[in-house]
Amino acid sequence: MRTVTLAQFLCAAQERQEEEADASSGPRTALFGKPTSVPVVDLYCGVGGFSTGAAAAGHRVQLSVDSWDDAIAWHRRNHPDAEHLTAWLPKDEALLVSRLPPPDTL
Repeated sequence: MRTVTLAQFLCAAQERQEEEADASSGPRTALFGKPTSVPVVDLYCGVGGFSTGAAAAGHRVQLSVDSWDDAIAWHRRNHPDAEHLTAWLPKDEALLVSRLPPPDTL
């Protein structure tokens, strides 16, 4: 058994925390290292602030909805891989429900 001083233990713990912080900048992972990326639906998306945060966290923005055509146009520029829908909520609820991605189970 190896003897470790308190200072050595604290330095090692600090290094582990820094390594974990560096590793966490990518997609989140669940137990056993499986990615936990989930499909995201951004309602009232605007130009895409929430979508940008979700993508940075490693999630897939699949559908973005807003009632303002200009917001959808900007969101499309910022997030070209997402599907875009101009709809008034809750008036166009049936249209929204028909475009939702299937549920995803982690």
